[in-house]
Amino acid sequence: MKWFKNWFKRFKNWFKKKDTTKDEDNEFATSLQQALEEALQSLSEEKARAESLFYKGVDAYSQGDFRAARDAWADSLRETQALIADGRADLRLFLALTRMGYAACLDSLGELEAARTAYQHTLDEYQALIADGRADLRPELAGTRMNYAGCLYSLGELEAARTAYQHSLDEYQALIADGRAD
Repeated sequence: MKWFKNWFKRFKNWFKKKDTTKDEDNEFATSLQQALEEALQSLSEEKARAESLFYKGVDAYSQGDFRAARDAWADSLRETQALIADGRADLRLFLALTRMGYAACLDSLGELEAARTAYQHTLDEYQALIADGRADLRPELAGTRMNYAGCLYSLGELEAARTAYQHSLDEYQALIADGRAD
């Protein structure tokens, strides 16, 4: 994060001075504000880039170009993971949605081992979000588990697929019992 390094250098120089003038204090405050604005702009651009890649994947997937969709979603995943590592926890749901699309592409391309791993990560992400209070994501968890079960079935792991299908069915039944029609 170049903006932070620049700001930190200015901060260190300002802080080293024992006696600062009001003009120097104002200059530092302006410098801080400018650095923060640069940071917000940078994060906004990075998020926009990740979202653009996501929608590029959606478009390619809807046209049946699974390789292009996979590549776009893989790039979006990398961008989003970097943003989350920089403290953008608000993008965790976006990460799960992107990974779900990525897993579906891998599944469609017959890259089943990679798809299984991607589905497992997506399940983990949804479970963590639900544990953090996002109960509204329970249908997405059940749907992801259903896709995961289908992948396991395609891999010939019939007992694991049956267990995953049953778990998904239980999740859907719990949603219906809670009055959810979706």
